[in-house]
Amino acid sequence: MRGKRYRIGIDVGLNSVGLAAVEVSDENSPVRLLNAQSVIHDGGVDPQKNKEAITRKNMSGVARRTRRMRRRKRERLHKLDMLLGKFGYPVIEPESLDKPFEEWHVRAELATRYIEDDELRRESISIALRHMARHRGWRNPYRQVDSLISDNPYSKQYGELKEKAKAYNDDATAAEEESTPAQLVVAMLDAGYAEAPRLRWRTGSKKPDAEGYLPVRLMQEDNANELKQIFRVQRVPADEWKPLFRSVFYAVSPKGSAEQRVGQDPLAPEQARALKASLAFQEYRIANVITNLRIKDASAELRKLTVDEKQSIYDQLVSPSSEDITWSDLCDFLGFKRSQLKGVGSLTEDGEERISSRPPRLTSVQRIYESDNKIRKPLVAWWKSASDNEHEAMIRLLSNTVDIDKVREDVAYASAIEFIDGLDDDALTKLDSVDLPSGRAAYSVETLQKLTRQMLTTDDDLHEARKTLFNVTDSWRPPADPIGEPLGNPSVDRVLKNVNRYLMNCQQRWGNPVSVNIEHVRSSFSSVAFARKDKREYEKNNEKRSIFRSSLSEQLRADEQMEKVRESDLRRLEAIQRQNGQCLYCGRTITFRTCEMDHIVPRKGVGSTNTRTNFAAVCAECNRMKSNTPFAIWARSEDAQTRGVSLAEAKKRVTMFTFNPKSYAPREVKAFKQAVIARLQQTEDDAAIDNRSIESVAWMADELHRRIDWYFNAKQYVNSASIDDAEAETMKTTVSVFQGRVTASARRAAGIEGKIHFIGQQSKTRLDRRHHAVDASVIAMMNTAAAQTLMERESLRESQRLIGLMPGERSWKEYPYEGTSRYESFHLWLDNMDVFA
Repeated sequence: MRGKRYRIGIDVGLNSVGLAAVEVSDENSPVRLLNAQSVIHDGGVDPQKNKEAITRKNMSGVARRTRRMRRRKRERLHKLDMLLGKFGYPVIEPESLDKPFEEWHVRAELATRYIEDDELRRESISIALRHMARHRGWRNPYRQVDSLISDNPYSKQYGELKEKAKAYNDDATAAEEESTPAQLVVAMLDAGYAEAPRLRWRTGSKKPDAEGYLPVRLMQEDNANELKQIFRVQRVPADEWKPLFRSVFYAVSPKGSAEQRVGQDPLAPEQARALKASLAFQEYRIANVITNLRIKDASAELRKLTVDEKQSIYDQLVSPSSEDITWSDLCDFLGFKRSQLKGVGSLTEDGEERISSRPPRLTSVQRIYESDNKIRKPLVAWWKSASDNEHEAMIRLLSNTVDIDKVREDVAYASAIEFIDGLDDDALTKLDSVDLPSGRAAYSVETLQKLTRQMLTTDDDLHEARKTLFNVTDSWRPPADPIGEPLGNPSVDRVLKNVNRYLMNCQQRWGNPVSVNIEHVRSSFSSVAFARKDKREYEKNNEKRSIFRSSLSEQLRADEQMEKVRESDLRRLEAIQRQNGQCLYCGRTITFRTCEMDHIVPRKGVGSTNTRTNFAAVCAECNRMKSNTPFAIWARSEDAQTRGVSLAEAKKRVTMFTFNPKSYAPREVKAFKQAVIARLQQTEDDAAIDNRSIESVAWMADELHRRIDWYFNAKQYVNSASIDDAEAETMKTTVSVFQGRVTASARRAAGIEGKIHFIGQQSKTRLDRRHHAVDASVIAMMNTAAAQTLMERESLRESQRLIGLMPGERSWKEYPYEGTSRYESFHLWLDNMDVFA
């Protein structure tokens, strides 16, 4: 069966995916429900570790790594046995030894005196080598095996063993500077014991008998020093002992194991895609974001940043400072008001990310400057003296994308490797913990550098830069990964797998869909562990707020004789107390009965910004005079100044805000005050509700959007020159992403919750898993105009709930009002949803 006209809806939850395919007419009215299903998954959590939310991937990863380690150990020991046989040493199995701790005694004797008997000497060396190969200690993967052949000082752990040996036995042997680990252990054993002692710590145990003679982690250089002493005392020639030595300490480096699987640059296929940790990518990312910004100048028109402005901002953002830089800081630097800067929140030209509320920085540099105290000072000092190419070499080494042993002879890595080789083991461990961004960019280092240069030195944005440098078409874009390709997050990977399977089955059965609409909640594209942590923090904060709000309710019932306390009453009392009983605008005394709530900054179009930082408790006269104007504009007026209103005084009142410690933490208090001051200074209305207000801003939601869009529409992006506009429109599958609140509002507006019988009740319930399929069906029928109208209704609803109806204002339930631009289209959508339900 093929050729149906249908729409797909995808509802993504943390442990679920709702999927629906709805057949529609040429007018996009629903004809019938082709398929709807709820897929429940465990987010990848191991059933045995559900409480800790540890995933099966982590558990299986541990098991897989353990099995691999044991297999390599068996292979290594087998090769050592083969090498022992080659040099004429017998292979002595541990089971054949019948004396307690015999291997340790053999090792100590070998390091102490030359054994005259050739047969006994060879047996003893074999026993020592095989024992040491099974228990060789820890070595940082940055260190190559041959570094152990050189003279190395004993480790801190060896010092702990030596101190313990002295405590057990005051014999001179324990105090000798050159005592080997085996000699120290034997010295402790010689002190005598009532029962067989434990040599090694019992890892993870708190029992008294868990402590052993040896440190928790003896280092390989300690055993290597002992083995070299054994070979020296027993007069083993170098051409014999060096191969045996390397065989004992042989290791496979985990670094760079994925190096051969890197994808190719679509604009330069002979080159590999760059690391996202590379400076080339992060500099490109900064330049790309800057070129997407716009300035609203005196003519009220939006213009691009000039080359000088772009370079000035770029220089600020690539500075190595770890201090926060905000968009307001950059506007001040350029001499603009923050309200003149436009583009924050929008997708960049390549669609790879949204311009976030914080400007992008050189993340890798910041992580290095914020590294552990043990490594920060030497690492930062090296970084400051190194060249750009040496920086990139260090980043590749820290990202584990190259095998350090394979690049030791490469001059590009010489400085970085020299620095790494000069660190002790504690510092190397801290160096390994430097957390750089993961993943690969769409382009190679060379392409990224070319694009960055073009964007910074010309008026080109990324779109124009690609056309100029690589002669691509207007609609060209880099390929996206396959829909189902894993990202490494078990919960997200299950979503990708289920969505991919559903889309492929739908396409095979009915052809390409007209549209694919995706809806997700805030936590749906995170891990189960992160979502649970987020939920715990929310519930903890909510509990504190609940106690505080309960006290406000009691106060209102007692002081104002209110039987029913509404949300708007609580907001008003909290604002009055926070403002110390003063009108925020003029400073006059206000009470619960005399004050009114006002939006500091109104919104263009319908609705208001109903955040706490945009609400002010004000006197009735200030509210009347200010009307629907931003405070900063009204404060300049003659009437406001006659009343004693000024921006400076209002800001001072904000700095004196009083907060209940049960309601806000100190960090939240600071952020709240800053946000209110920013509101007071704002001279323009908030932007009207538009597409950005209804789209998801989650990175993974954008990633899923990009993958699905590429799968269905790649032909247009690659071969657009051969496709005319009419054909492109016919071929296109529209892909959209909506926030979860859009679906919730749609269900209420269409009355669907009252028409579908769920288990236990008519409205949506978490007990009935079918609600995921219902939400997917609802989102399948969503369109941008309807979603925008729904969000405008929600904004009106919240505003009227908190402030009440303004004079002449109609109820949110009647919106969109008859005669307005979207009245007919919204009611057509409602009719379709009524048929659908």
